[in-house]
Amino acid sequence: MKSCFSFLPYVLWEKITYESNRYARKKMKDGKISGKPWRKDITVMEMLQFHGLLIKMVLQPVPGRRFTYYWANESTYPWTSTMSLTRFYQIRSVLHFNNDEEEQLKRDPLHKVRPVYASVQKIIGHYVELGSEWSLDEASAACRSSFGRHLIVYNPTKNCGKFHFRFYLLCCADTYSCIKLRIHVKTDDMVEADAFSSGLPPAENSNEDDLGQSTSVLNQLIIDMTSPLHGTGHTVNFNNYYASPSAAIELLKRKVYCRGTLRLNRKLLPKYVQFTKADARQPNARGSSKVAVNRKYGLVAAGWLDGNPVHVISSADTEGISTVQRQVGGKKVTVTAPEVIQYYNAGMDGVDRHDQYRSLLSLCSRHKFKKYSVKLYLALLDLSITNALLHYKLRWQGAKTNVRGADFMEYIAMLLLSEQASS
Repeated sequence: MKSCFSFLPYVLWEKITYESNRYARKKMKDGKISGKPWRKDITVMEMLQFHGLLIKMVLQPVPGRRFTYYWANESTYPWTSTMSLTRFYQIRSVLHFNNDEEEQLKRDPLHKVRPVYASVQKIIGHYVELGSEWSLDEASAACRSSFGRHLIVYNPTKNCGKFHFRFYLLCCADTYSCIKLRIHVKTDDMVEADAFSSGLPPAENSNEDDLGQSTSVLNQLIIDMTSPLHGTGHTVNFNNYYASPSAAIELLKRKVYCRGTLRLNRKLLPKYVQFTKADARQPNARGSSKVAVNRKYGLVAAGWLDGNPVHVISSADTEGISTVQRQVGGKKVTVTAPEVIQYYNAGMDGVDRHDQYRSLLSLCSRHKFKKYSVKLYLALLDLSITNALLHYKLRWQGAKTNVRGADFMEYIAMLLLSEQASS
């Protein structure tokens, strides 16, 4: 429970309770909410119990049925006796996180969840010592609300759904803990705190003409997302959406190393290392490689033939050749590859593994809400609970390393439903 409340502090629950009560008074008609009399304001204890019920519904799903099914079968689901169905329905309908001020909504796309988002951003990087290998990647949470179109991205290849929120995450490659996140905002009219800029003064010895993309929005996003690592000499791994020679140079000026796969249209990529798909179809082509070194900036660029051409860049590795294991024709074979490929494979899965933990028992994917702000809130809740679980595993490493995510959430739900949570 301490792990959970470390990332979701009690003052945040008080804020959610206060805003929900204020919204209830605004929404109330003839003293009724959802067609039933509103007898009293929500207490913090009731808000915690409400979230405990949401978690229990994730742990004991009833596919194809509404949540009212749980109360209709109270003998099977005794935890529903904690709160009446009417009260649960009312809290569900008035759940709110910030004051709906029209001017703020126009100026800040994330205003509806700003207190929760700010709290998670502030706390999520605490309680863990920084490792040396990190991964930067995207995560997503499905939502189809047209009212959240300024936050929702369309991508038909995503498993969670074609329409979804996009999160940028920086996660440890060893423990999978997330230390920084940002929500993608699909509008130019963003508040300063959500613009993709680092807020840092220009790096020393900056040469804009040499870098080409140094001032691009994407590079500014990378610099901002890696800000906890500035000056540490740690390494961040990312895919070809982020990686470019200009981004590697900008990170080096902030004493952060990087490695990542490359797209062939990136500026400053040497043509010498580039392979084509025709090269990959040649007999015995697998394992062929080309390496180039930029001694001015200390960068290594490499091309490698696997099933398809792979191009990588690194400021953290040498031009050495190593070996990797590949699945070819149903058998594992050892293939020669540049050293950077071996280290990239080991360091890139931090966000993916964090996403696995989050998606197994997700409040956002399990519960349906019409309001996009509630779906976004549940996605942030999932991120916080996942980090709490990973930190709990680290804290009790050896003694309780094998604790399952379901057991962890079951224990949290049990405490939220009891009267111990408020104390």
